[in-house]
Amino acid sequence: MDDDYIIHRGFFRKVFFAAMENKSNMVIRYKSYQEQQERIRLLAEDYMYRNCGQRRSNKMVEAYIGLANLIEYQTSEKVREKKKNTLVNLPSKFLKEQYGRHYADMIDDLKNNGVIKVNEKYSSGAFTKSYSINDELLARDKQHENKMYTTAKAMDRDIRVYEDLVQICPDSILFDGIEYKLDKDRMMKDVEAGNIGVNQAVRGMRCFIDQKNNHGHHTNGGRDYTWFVSMGKDFRHLILGENGGEMVEALDLPAGNVMCVSLSAFKNGLIKKEELKKVIGFIKKDIYTVIMDYAAQTNPNYTDYTRKEFKHATQIFLNSTSGRFMGASGQVSKFFHKHLPNLYRHIRTYPRNEEGKKTMYWDFIEVEKILIKEIQDLMLSRGIHTIRVHDAVYADSTLLPKDFDGDKLVFSIVEDETWLNSFLTM
Repeated sequence: MDDDYIIHRGFFRKVFFAAMENKSNMVIRYKSYQEQQERIRLLAEDYMYRNCGQRRSNKMVEAYIGLANLIEYQTSEKVREKKKNTLVNLPSKFLKEQYGRHYADMIDDLKNNGVIKVNEKYSSGAFTKSYSINDELLARDKQHENKMYTTAKAMDRDIRVYEDLVQICPDSILFDGIEYKLDKDRMMKDVEAGNIGVNQAVRGMRCFIDQKNNHGHHTNGGRDYTWFVSMGKDFRHLILGENGGEMVEALDLPAGNVMCVSLSAFKNGLIKKEELKKVIGFIKKDIYTVIMDYAAQTNPNYTDYTRKEFKHATQIFLNSTSGRFMGASGQVSKFFHKHLPNLYRHIRTYPRNEEGKKTMYWDFIEVEKILIKEIQDLMLSRGIHTIRVHDAVYADSTLLPKDFDGDKLVFSIVEDETWLNSFLTM
């Protein structure tokens, strides 16, 4: 790329130079990762020949490599999140299902060859053995951090598309009878400052153009994707509402997965109103924190777990088809079993489709639509137009009262006896 090109696109030069400065380090990290993968592949081949003789077993090789990569990836994730403890808990049942009956021998082989570290301590039904990749093999850590614009060709393509779209993208569109505007000046300043990536700006403008051409809506997996949903979250604040204010997230369903599953169970007569109210009470206190505190009080091994980890564990508990839970998910299961027994039974016996997967998602989507529609109607009665984004709603910031409380609005609906009774017939 010549100097004239860089000067012509001056506001991109910081992005370009930063990428060039990091390029050599990225190549070194990538080469190191390639060498690591080659080493693991050779160890896998050697392991196969020792166990299968001359008979080749691609399945065994793939399992060996897959096991090593799983531990490496999970360790890297913990390093990125700056966790002090980088050991990863992996249940033996899971390892056996994923990597076959020889998984323990593979782990021993990886350990003996210095690829992984193993904490042999475990307690049946409480916590599992834990694993970590050796520190010197964390070659992949952050290797993708600066992957944008590592070559002049890629940068040239993205900039040209961006510049073309800036010229043809409309300033405003109509959606549900409301005019929405795109703040192009702010968008270009955000791109220049690096607050928004060029790719994200391109995606956002394409969604805006699609709506202008009446192609801005489609359905995928039961959920509606409008032009506003499809653009990146960081791009939405560039959209100005009917009163000229930026579109902001007015509310997001608190613990939406737990709330909608509970409402679905109530609607189908599987839990009584008293248990539903108990669930809502836990959600008002932040159910993930409640479960976290419960786990810390009942098992000292979970005193260092975070709310985020228990939120993820709750997702696993709700969606898993397994009958046994380990780690944080096991603590979530115990919490539901003790405090919400009928809801627990409902979740564990949820109907499955032909592929053996729970059909919970579809019921969840239907309840989510009903609840969000009620919220939107209530806000519209107060003169606030909204756009739905799955389990959240966005509104013009200038139309929202200063004391607006989204969670309070949600609870005022789900705790209302009249609404709950009408919900049963919806």
